[in-house]
Amino acid sequence: MSWAVFWAALVSAALNAGWNVLAKRQQVPSDAVFGTLLVTAMVFLAVVPFIGLPAADAWPWLVAAAACNVAYSRALMAAYDRAPLNMTFSVVRAIIPPVLFILGLVFFAESATTLRLSGMALVVISLILFGWPARGQSAGHLSGFMLAGLAGLVVSVAYVCDIKGARTAGGHVEALIQYGAASSLLSTSGLLGVALIEGRAPVAILARNWRACAIGAAMLMGSYFLALWAYTRGPVGLVAPVRETSILFGGVMAFVILRERIRSRQWLAIGLAVLGAIIVKIQ
Repeated sequence: MSWAVFWAALVSAALNAGWNVLAKRQQVPSDAVFGTLLVTAMVFLAVVPFIGLPAADAWPWLVAAAACNVAYSRALMAAYDRAPLNMTFSVVRAIIPPVLFILGLVFFAESATTLRLSGMALVVISLILFGWPARGQSAGHLSGFMLAGLAGLVVSVAYVCDIKGARTAGGHVEALIQYGAASSLLSTSGLLGVALIEGRAPVAILARNWRACAIGAAMLMGSYFLALWAYTRGPVGLVAPVRETSILFGGVMAFVILRERIRSRQWLAIGLAVLGAIIVKIQ
C-alpha cells in the first residue's frame, strides 16, 4: 500500500469521525444524520447536470450499494439515539475490517499474509475493546450496541458494492465523482422515502440543524471520496483497517467535544489501533 493510499484512508477516517461527532452533538442525533445526508444529496443534485452519470455497467453495483446504505443509515440513526458515540461508532467500525478482509479474498483475489492478518486483528480487537458496553449499561445502550453491529455488517457489504462499482466505472477521479454523486442521490432518495413513512419532516429537520448539516455534508463528501479513491487503488483488506482507525479521532473528539469519559481500557484500545495501522502500512 502506497503512502498516498495510506494517508487518503487516514484523512478519510478523521473526516468520518468528525461528521459523526458533529451529528451526535445535536439535540436529536438521528435528525442530524438524516439532514447531513440530505444536504449531501442536494449538492450532488446541483452538480450532476455538469458532471454526468457513471457508466451503465456500474449501475447494478450502485443500486445494491444504495439499498445497503439506506439500511445502514437507518440503523446508525437509531443507534445514535440510544447509546453513546464511543460505543456505537467503535462497534460499527469494528465489524468492517474483518468482513472486508474476507470479501477482499473472495471478490478481489487478495492474499492473506500473516502480517496483514495481525494488523487487521489488532485494529478489530482495539475497536471491540473501545466500544464494549460497561457493566450496568441501560437496555437502551445495549440495543444501541446491537443496532451498531447491524449497521457495521450492512455497510461492509455496501463498501464492497461501491468498490466493485467504482472500479467498473473506470476508477479515475471523474468516474469516482460521477459514481459518488449517483450513489448519494439513490441512497438519500430511499432514506427520504423511509423518513416520510416514519413521519419525519425533512424541511423542519434542515431548518433546525442547517449549520451542522452543511458542515457535516462537507466532511462526509471528503471522507467518502478519499475512501473510495483509496479502495480503488489499494488492497481492500489493508485499506479497511487504516480507514477504520477513525476510532482514534472519534474517541478523542467525543472526549473533548461531547465530554464522554474515556476509560483506561479505551486508551489501551487507541494504542492497539495505532500499532495495527503501523503493521498494515509496513507489511
